[in-house]
Amino acid sequence: MILSADSVPGFVNYDSMEKNIWIEEGKVFDVVSTEKWEGGYIHLSNCVVGSLILMGGYSEHLVIENCIVKIYDSVGVHFNGKVIIRNSIFLEKFHFTDGGHNKEEVIIENNVFNCFADFFDEYFIAKFIMKNNVFNDGTNLLAYKGASYEVMFKEGCEIENNIGRLDDEG
Repeated sequence: MILSADSVPGFVNYDSMEKNIWIEEGKVFDVVSTEKWEGGYIHLSNCVVGSLILMGGYSEHLVIENCIVKIYDSVGVHFNGKVIIRNSIFLEKFHFTDGGHNKEEVIIENNVFNCFADFFDEYFIAKFIMKNNVFNDGTNLLAYKGASYEVMFKEGCEIENNIGRLDDEG
C-alpha cells in the first residue's frame, strides 16, 4: 500500500516538516516519511496515532509513551539517541525491522501489542530492555536462531515478565 496525502486522512508528510516532532495530549495524526529520514527526534506522549512510518536514515531519539498506535512501521532506521516505547497499545502493525544500531538503550516496557511485533533483522548495539509487555499475536524477537537475520544484542539484553510467544517466526 502506498500512502500519500490524498489517500490518508490527517496525513502529515514528515519530509516537508521540521526534523523534530514533539506532541502531547490526545492528538490524532499520521506521520509518514517515504524518503530516507535524517531526522531529529520524535516524542509522542498521551496521543492517539494513526500511522507512524519511518523509512531509513538516522534519528536522535524516539519516545512513544502512553499512546494508542494503529500502525508503527520503522524500517532501516538507526537510532543515535534513546528509544523508549512505554505504556502504549499497538493495534494493527508493529514493525521495528532492519535497523537498530542504537547508541543508547532501547527500552520497551509495559505495552500491549494486539498485532504481531516484528523485529526482523534488528541489530541492537547498546543494551536492549524489554519488560512487562503483552504480545497477543507473538513476536519474532527471539526467533531465527543462527540465521543471518536473527535479532542481535551486542551489549546484551534484559527480557523479563513478558506474556506471549517471543520466538514466533510469523
